[in-house]
Amino acid sequence: MSNITNMAPLALVQQAALVLNASRRFRYTLDLKKEEEKEEARKKIRAHAQAIRLLGVPMATFLAVGTQPKS
Repeated sequence: MSNITNMAPLALVQQAALVLNASRRFRYTLDLKKEEEKEEARKKIRAHAQAIRLLGVPMATFLAVGTQPKS
């Protein structure tokens, strides 16, 4: 006889619940990891955008001053 037929119905339900809960936990941790990766990417994009903005103003000023005709 197999192990399943020897088990009480309640034990079968509990074992099935443990398997389902484990797979749900795994999916949940994967979802959390994906969310963390997305947030990291957003932070990088924000940091790069801020750096570009900070450098953009002086560079635009520098380029504008450098291209003005001399009187």
